[in-house]
Amino acid sequence: MVELRPYTSKVNIILYNDKTMTETEIAEKNRSELKVGDRIKSFDFGRIGKFDSFIVGVVKKIAPTKFCGSECDHIHLEAEYAIPEREEIAGRMYYPHLGNHIEIID
Repeated sequence: MVELRPYTSKVNIILYNDKTMTETEIAEKNRSELKVGDRIKSFDFGRIGKFDSFIVGVVKKIAPTKFCGSECDHIHLEAEYAIPEREEIAGRMYYPHLGNHIEIID
């Protein structure tokens, strides 16, 4: 089970692609750039501050989830694989927050 947390804090400052941004600013950036069908890497499933753990998958939608607030959008991500490899995840759904580190890969 993936542990999720809301990205409502405007105080958390994060180094994102060599630029200092809040989680809310990252969420707004990701919301403006991501679209359904994008293939992405989502880095919020590994150790904090390290980018050596991620999930690759396809964006199915961007919307709230039933286990988080109605104002907290998540990426509905259908997984292809994870680095490092873990149990079989292909086809499973994951719900990273928009305020997390995301890279569009194609």
